Amino acid sequence: MNLLLAIIALLVLLVSATAATRQIQRLRLRKAWQKLAPRLELSLTDARRLSGRFKGMPLEVILTGSSSQMRMAVQAELPPGLHLSRQKPGARRLRGVRDIQIGDKPLDDAALIQSENPAATIRLLREPAVRDALLEFLTEHPNAVVTGNEVVVPLEKKPDEELGRRVLRSQQRLAAAIEASANHLRQQALEAREQTLLEAAPSDRQLPERPQIKSPPSPSLRSLREIFRIRRWIHGLTSYPALFGGLLLIAATGGRKGPMAVVGFILAITGLVAQSLGGYFILRCPACGGALMKNTGGKAADFETKVCPHCQMRLS
Repeated sequence: MNLLLAIIALLVLLVSATAATRQIQRLRLRKAWQKLAPRLELSLTDARRLSGRFKGMPLEVILTGSSSQMRMAVQAELPPGLHLSRQKPGARRLRGVRDIQIGDKPLDDAALIQSENPAATIRLLREPAVRDALLEFLTEHPNAVVTGNEVVVPLEKKPDEELGRRVLRSQQRLAAAIEASANHLRQQALEAREQTLLEAAPSDRQLPERPQIKSPPSPSLRSLREIFRIRRWIHGLTSYPALFGGLLLIAATGGRKGPMAVVGFILAITGLVAQSLGGYFILRCPACGGALMKNTGGKAADFETKVCPHCQMRLS
């Protein structure tokens, strides 16, 4: 029984030490961003998020463990499922989406291009402003991505003002180029459609003015985030057996050992195994399938991951 309690105590100590280390890293990162935020005109939204604008572009900084993500929104309708990243060996790919070839060798060699609408994506990336800005952006930030309507740059080291401003400038150049080109292509498509309708309509009939409709965010991204929310909830259920087992073991130390201790031990071990296996098999990115508890680049993602470390998609 003493050996059993020693094993449980050691496990609790290891879990506590890991949690404490992560909490210290989070506090240090948050303190660094709090100090930097006024200089970059950012405000703290909550414990793990800062928000603001840079040259009119909405900006968020998300703190994830010991690293952070600078995410700038593109305010335009983009092809659904759009995901652009640096072409590199072993890169995770979004499930069910192929690597799109633009027909521009430097861009095709440099970027992994994925989307649910290849034709719209090709038209957008063939725009000279977008093509040049994207090549420059991926060269300067090899781990950066464009996913959904966000330009994302992950920062693995402690931020400083020089780095922050350099990232903001490169993000803004790319986001502005994508936004302007996407809006221009959309306007061209609307004008071409209006012209087709006018040519097909009787000359003596006045067509009603078409109202401008704002397209909502891509439903595919919302559905992926909902899938991840459900997976996190299911994984959370696996913590209860270990909790109940620990309580039974504590109660058993009061003199009522026997069956209660056995049941408590079984529940505790079952819960720990379920947490470990669930973290690998359940907590996976619904976009690329990457395990979020798997060690990536020497750093392990935790249970509260908000950004996939493999494809950089925002999960919540």
